[in-house]
Amino acid sequence: MIHDWDSHYWMAKLPSGKWISAANHSSFEPIFQTATKIRIEPLSSLSAQAVLEAEVPDGYTAFLRTDRVEIVMKGPDADNTPKLIYVMALERGYWPDPGRVALSTVPLLDGFRAELQIFPDGHGEVDFSSSGYFISEVKNTIKYDLYRFIKV
Repeated sequence: MIHDWDSHYWMAKLPSGKWISAANHSSFEPIFQTATKIRIEPLSSLSAQAVLEAEVPDGYTAFLRTDRVEIVMKGPDADNTPKLIYVMALERGYWPDPGRVALSTVPLLDGFRAELQIFPDGHGEVDFSSSGYFISEVKNTIKYDLYRFIKV
């Protein structure tokens, strides 16, 4: 689901080649578990122009989340912390309900976790953590920066 406060949204490519997105699906729906590729994309040209993308290797589970930090972060540091965090993660193994699993309970053993952090002024930063089995690469295009996460 896309909310009025979102700046980005997720997409998933199914084995049939069809793409589904947050416009019509939630990441906890069973169809999402069949994704072969996942992406996080800007909603508009006013959003931070960053795209995050990863192929989902066989035997891995994909996780996508949106954390709305602005509703809990108040006080003098609020302007220096992200207001939204779009999270993309892969981990080897099967989780029966990955759309509802707290990512803090998913160990980073064979996968990665990437976060697109959106700050109050609208700029974005990407943070990447890997078990060593994935690398990240950045391609700067005229329209956006593409962050790809690749299994090595």
